[in-house]
Amino acid sequence: RRRHSLSRAIPRPTDPTGPRHTPPVDTMKLLYFPILARNVLAEVLAKDKQIALDVAAPDWPKYKPDTLFGQLPQLECELAGKCCQSMAIARLLARRANALGETEQDFMQSEMLLEKFVELYDCLIASNVYGVGTPFDKVETTRISLQQHLAHMETMVDASRGTVGDISCVCAVLIASKFGVGEITKHAPKVLAYYESKKEILDAACGSYEAWFKPVTEAAN
Repeated sequence: RRRHSLSRAIPRPTDPTGPRHTPPVDTMKLLYFPILARNVLAEVLAKDKQIALDVAAPDWPKYKPDTLFGQLPQLECELAGKCCQSMAIARLLARRANALGETEQDFMQSEMLLEKFVELYDCLIASNVYGVGTPFDKVETTRISLQQHLAHMETMVDASRGTVGDISCVCAVLIASKFGVGEITKHAPKVLAYYESKKEILDAACGSYEAWFKPVTEAAN
């Protein structure tokens, strides 16, 4: 009796990223403030992948009722409509740029890097006093946490691959740069080299923006 092979009976899994995406011709505008914060990944990704993206600061809070969730950033596409939440915007732009990953492993690592980017950002938020910065007594512990997050990103970043997750490593350094680029990348030499190689892109995308996360350099009296 002929035995059936399971390898023949069960089809091979397909790549979850799917076939390469052909982006529509669409006019897109990103709405946010001119600071280094939740807008950075989208703007740097668009600049790096040569995606046409207009950027504007809306009249706030007057514009708030025109947003989906009452917050920014918001991406407004002529064809696709409105998209809010910074990571959803980044993934949409990455899909249009075919920057989600060529293989399943690339996709997996890009997604893990994005999640680590969110953790690093949350670390900055947790120690930040709105409009002031990180209090003097929390600066060193915050810097150590930044070093740890970037050291984790170091294990997966691939500059030659250039997925949205890879680009997020560069953006993480830019957003946290006031804590000292050399210090926060102390254990992440590949991330630092990637960051330095993208300086022209970073300056073109966000060079005029104010740092939102910064250490208070002196203890309060």
